[in-house]
This record gives sequence, C-alpha cells and structure tokens, in this order.
Amino acid sequence: MLNGGVSGYGFDQIVLRAERLAAIHAPSMIIVCFIADDVRRTEMRRLWGRDKPWFAFDGDWLELAGVPVPDRRRLAPPWLRHRLDRVLISLPAPLQQLLGYHVRRHPTGEGLRIALHLFEHLVRLGERHRCRVVLLAQYHPTIWLDRTFAAEQRRVTELVLVGGRKAGLAAVDTFPRFAAEPAAASFYINTHLNGRGNAMIARLLAARLPKLSQAQDQ
Repeated sequence: MLNGGVSGYGFDQIVLRAERLAAIHAPSMIIVCFIADDVRRTEMRRLWGRDKPWFAFDGDWLELAGVPVPDRRRLAPPWLRHRLDRVLISLPAPLQQLLGYHVRRHPTGEGLRIALHLFEHLVRLGERHRCRVVLLAQYHPTIWLDRTFAAEQRRVTELVLVGGRKAGLAAVDTFPRFAAEPAAASFYINTHLNGRGNAMIARLLAARLPKLSQAQDQ
C-alpha cells in the first residue's frame, strides 16, 4: 500500500498526482481521498503561498494550465518562508488573498464543476491500469462542531459522491461511521485525522475492499 496524499492539495492536484503515481506503481486499486474544501481549492492558482496547476474550460473540455509550475522557493530562504507561513496561515481568508497567499483563478462555485469533469480522468485512469478507482469522502473536524459549516460541507461532498457514482466510480462516505462516535472531533489533531482516526478509516476500507473491487458504490 502506498500513501500518496499531500497536505493542502486541491482536488485537481489530487487527480494529477493519482495519474502520475499510477503510471509508476501499476496499482490494483486507487483510493482518491478528499474533503469538501479540496473542491474549493480547485478554484485557485496559488495555495499556501505556492503556485499550483489548475484546469480551465475550453468549451466543455478541461485543459490543464499553469504548467510548468513556477518554483517560488527561490524567492526566499527556507527559514524566512517558514516564518511567513506561520504568520499568513493564521490570517482570515480575505486578508490571505489580499496578500497573495492564496490567489483565485475561478469564481466561487466553479470548483465543483471542474471536479465533476475530472471524474473523466479518473475513469480513464482506472481503464488504463485495469484497476478500481474509489472516491473516499473525509471531513474537516469543524463539521462535528458547527452545524452551519457541516451542512455546506455535506452538501458539496454529496454532490461529488453522486457525480462520481454516475461516472462509474466506487464511493465510500466516512461520515456515518464517524457520526456514530460520541466525540468524533477527538479523532483529529489540528485539522487532520490522528492515529485513531486513520485506524478507523483503515478498518472501514478493509471491511469493504471485497465489495469495492466489484460494486459501483458502497
């Protein structure tokens, strides 16, 4: 098993990384993990002060843009970048964008349209490597503490899962399993799953792997 996850990626970067790693490792199954915010990140050309590739529409087709990605690490030494990150990451989102820490490429909401079209990439990826591609929905810990935030995150996640199923991908929603816990937020450290949280995900997948290899959605 290979963990190809990268913190802070958008859904577009997740798909691109899956394509690159699959070409190297020839997997028997590809599990594409995402949270709702990854869809919003697809609207950006810069995240966390780092430029990224993005997709733009050419009619009804997606075209990759922003490549090769500029290497902004040369603009400042590592110690200075680290200090700037510590300051900028704590600022409100509007101020982060004003200062160029995040730079938008698409209007709000366009990320969902892009994500749904990217399923074509994942379907072709599965066909190319003769393997099952599984969408795995995870959640930001705030979902367990803020009902308004939770409602929007669940809405976006469900649209992604429904779109994936329609495209022919398998899908797993981890929400019911975590929602059954009396203190779901305790399975996180900062904004990511802790050891207990990752172990729960692993057990959930292990139990469903036989069906996931055959069924369209779970």
